[in-house]
Amino acid sequence: TEKQEETNVSKKYKLINVAGVDNQLQATIEEISSGQNKRISVGKELDGYIVKSISLNEGIVFEKDGETESLNIGK
Repeated sequence: TEKQEETNVSKKYKLINVAGVDNQLQATIEEISSGQNKRISVGKELDGYIVKSISLNEGIVFEKDGETESLNIGK
């Protein structure tokens, strides 16, 4: 559906890096349309998505309405 396209995090953002230690990881993402960087951490909300986890291997896992979506480095 068109509405889903708008809020699709993997189309709107790209993952720049993941930094921190163990369960205190933070990620820096870039909004593709504006080039603006944002720092996010687990539990934060982004466009209605909740950040479920951040890891070096998995990237960022977002959850919205019971569905998950991930954003990986190099996408």
